[in-house]
Amino acid sequence: VRWVIIDEVGPLEMHRHEGLEPALSRFLSARGLFHPRLASEFTCDVIVVVRPSLRGRIVEYLGLPPELCDDVQYTLKDGHIDP
Repeated sequence: VRWVIIDEVGPLEMHRHEGLEPALSRFLSARGLFHPRLASEFTCDVIVVVRPSLRGRIVEYLGLPPELCDDVQYTLKDGHIDP
């Protein structure tokens, strides 16, 4: 597996700890995200999708360095992704 895409983390997970939680935190912790010592063993990239308004909150919630978080927006044009 090269990529794991988690779509979408929102208020349900971050405020109420429901939906994808606690599986989300367990998955990321087991893969080394919360333990840099284990990160070298992580063999795939993870994309966590959040609404733009929650970007700051997810950085805080997951304890991520802000430089690891990219803002990416795509639109559909004729039914295809148009970056």
